[in-house]
Amino acid sequence: MGEGAGAAALVIGLLAAAVFAVLAVATVLRAQRYPQAWAEDRRHPVRHTFIATLPIAMVLLATVAVASGVQGPLVLALWWAGSLVQLFVTTWVLQRWWKGAANGGLQWAGATPALFTRSSATCSCRWPVCRWGSRNGRLRSSALACCSGRWC
Repeated sequence: MGEGAGAAALVIGLLAAAVFAVLAVATVLRAQRYPQAWAEDRRHPVRHTFIATLPIAMVLLATVAVASGVQGPLVLALWWAGSLVQLFVTTWVLQRWWKGAANGGLQWAGATPALFTRSSATCSCRWPVCRWGSRNGRLRSSALACCSGRWC
């Protein structure tokens, strides 16, 4: 990547971090001030999938930082926090799918492509903790690749 592209990537990454910070604060404030609306979003057959956007954004921001040459405990903490929250959200969504509509689970009429974007977004990024065993200096692109030795 040339100097111009590197500078543009850094500016876009910083802009993305600023937008993330604003949206994260707005989400927390909304959850505190309007808990009923937050609960309604969690029950909604389509809107519940967007709960996963914040942890995915955390993982992607950590990836942008590593790709820009920024490393350290804060970047690693951001990646781990995003990954653990994403694991929780994914488990919650799967548990909701398996409940069935009668028990407050997902109604299959609400199954949309948005339900499946989490795994593709998470899998397409470079995970900063997977440096070991990398080939040609490239990072492995998913936890499955890190654990199984497969390359994406």
